[in-house]
Amino acid sequence: MPVRARVAGPDERAGLWPRLVELYADFAKYQAWTEREIPVVVLSPR
Repeated sequence: MPVRARVAGPDERAGLWPRLVELYADFAKYQAWTEREIPVVVLSPR
């Protein structure tokens, strides 16, 4: 399926990040290991 990818903005990321951690707890570990913010990429059908 063709999709369009974009990086979530700060407010959208704040809402999506807890859901990602709930689905895959290691995301929280990865975030703790780095100083940079891990981007959340949103895919939408074209």
